[in-house]
Amino acid sequence: MWISHAKDVWAGNAHIITLRISNFVMPTVYAYFAIYVKLFGLASSWYYLANILLHALNALLIYKITQKILPTNIAFLSSILFLVLRYPLESVSWISAVTVLLTTCFLLLSGLYWLTFLTSKNPKHYILFLLASFMLVFTKEWSILLIPFIIMVHTLFCMRTNQPIYHKKYILYLIPLVGIFLSYGLIELSIQHNTNALITKGYYKIGWHSIPNIVSNILLTFVPLTNLAHTEPVWWLAMSTIILVAGLASGIYIVIKKKNPLVFGIIWMIISFLPTSFFTWDPYVSRYAYIPAIGAALCIGYGITLIQNSLRKQWITRTAIILVILYGMINVLFTYRVLNNLYKPIHEENIRFANALYEIEDKLDKSNDLAIYYDTPHKAFILPEIFHTLINIPTHKVHVIHTNEECTEYNQCYAWNPTKKIIEQL
Repeated sequence: MWISHAKDVWAGNAHIITLRISNFVMPTVYAYFAIYVKLFGLASSWYYLANILLHALNALLIYKITQKILPTNIAFLSSILFLVLRYPLESVSWISAVTVLLTTCFLLLSGLYWLTFLTSKNPKHYILFLLASFMLVFTKEWSILLIPFIIMVHTLFCMRTNQPIYHKKYILYLIPLVGIFLSYGLIELSIQHNTNALITKGYYKIGWHSIPNIVSNILLTFVPLTNLAHTEPVWWLAMSTIILVAGLASGIYIVIKKKNPLVFGIIWMIISFLPTSFFTWDPYVSRYAYIPAIGAALCIGYGITLIQNSLRKQWITRTAIILVILYGMINVLFTYRVLNNLYKPIHEENIRFANALYEIEDKLDKSNDLAIYYDTPHKAFILPEIFHTLINIPTHKVHVIHTNEECTEYNQCYAWNPTKKIIEQL
């Protein structure tokens, strides 16, 4: 859908300031796809490469931030874990999920420039902080997380450098940021309340169901047992709740006794899971864990630091690091198996459908409407965009019909043959 819209932008039939796809104000993402379509057309490998590079950049930014609040070697390990853990699977392997990668990139850039400004007092870094924040606001609705993220990294930095956390000048510097977000929030609230189908149809609503969603998603970030979460939801929720409550209690105790802010990682995961926890459909979506995984990296980093400072025995610290590395390797293996066994067959089937569509292109009358039965490798709502993207048929001319419907209203009727891998005219 993003690529289809980007083609319309260059054709002069659409703009980057629109609510067409996501119903949110996201000109940064629309501009991203418009530029990529202009440079690389429909060559999907370039889009996947961009996702991989953005993920690597986010890991680098996490290293630059955690280097200011953790020992360098622990910061490096935390960033590597962020790079290899299984949570980014959808965010990196789905072209459309670049929205999550871009959001995280601007979020981390904002945090990094804020911490750099605290150290340098250079107005240039403050301007870059505001610029990154501005770009974040117009990337995705998750930009609402910026203010709590800045508060968190600011607090951790001040704790590490023994600086006062609260200061009048800091509040003054953040006033423009608060103003930007209040304006953006009011605009989005007025739009979403009346026009967002997720809200009007009850798929997204404020309620207590968010609590078990958050609890389960936090545990799933570390332990990818999605099947167990589905088959044994009561046991899974009970186990998740016990672990989370124990983690929070232990974390608060550690802050008080050991001055180690490990609990901030857990708190960040709770806060950053909150926006997606109000969905009433299946909450176990790996791309929702991408931004919360920043907290997972902090938890692991501060956990190793705690072991290093408390036990003061090198062999225990080295053992903990080795176990974390093994954990990372297991996640890499998990990611490979999912990509190879689940995503690869889907990708190959999509390619076959695209090739089949190219084969019938010359037979189509593009000036008239056509119908296609929805039983294809793609979801029904995306099929008109596929026709528009690949063979330049306007989306309003492509009609998707159910299997039990007769194709009597259209002169051009087609169906996907999954056995022969062709699109047949009926």
